[in-house]
Amino acid sequence: WTGFLALISLILIIVISVNKVESGEFTTGDFAVTLTFSFMFFPRLKDLIYRLRELAKHQSDLSKYLSILSIKVAIQEKKDAIKLPPIKGDIHFKNVDFKYSDRTAVLSSIDLHIKPNESIALVGKSGAGKTTLIKLLLRFYDPTKGSILIDGYDIKEVTKESLRSNIGMVPQEALMFNNTIAFNIAYGNPKATLKEVKEAARMANLDKFIESLPDKYN
Repeated sequence: WTGFLALISLILIIVISVNKVESGEFTTGDFAVTLTFSFMFFPRLKDLIYRLRELAKHQSDLSKYLSILSIKVAIQEKKDAIKLPPIKGDIHFKNVDFKYSDRTAVLSSIDLHIKPNESIALVGKSGAGKTTLIKLLLRFYDPTKGSILIDGYDIKEVTKESLRSNIGMVPQEALMFNNTIAFNIAYGNPKATLKEVKEAARMANLDKFIESLPDKYN
């Protein structure tokens, strides 16, 4: 309909302009300027209407996105939360219970002590609570009972930023940004130098693979 109305309007302008030229109200120059303006104006008007229609179509999606920002964070920091210093890695789950909302308890009386530099594996069937332990350690949730200590610090007493900056997590399904390898590696620290990016890749045992690529870190 927009194109049809623009076409009708353009035809009307041409007809009126021709009549004005014949009646002597328009000069040939006036006629040329009017046509030039009309042929430039209507395509831009059509484009503007199209853009406004696109904005209207996406308004509902935008409202949903903005509503996410207004959701209150469930796990709040204490006002006097301290900054967790660089850690050695002593992790202690002390008599931890946890359940999601009104569901049956996922974890019950978990007493787990992981020493610094110790590697452990959590093995069990789906739903046994392996991932839940990690979510509790990162303080995405709080235990319904018990406490979690890192180097003797109760994680409820420290800031979430300082806690999570001391923990590295690799999810089962890794996602990458549509950018360079260097950008993806440095995402957590945008100020990282290429030397630091390469060192991180070396520690992850990826440096040889990256160096074998045509554009390497680019």
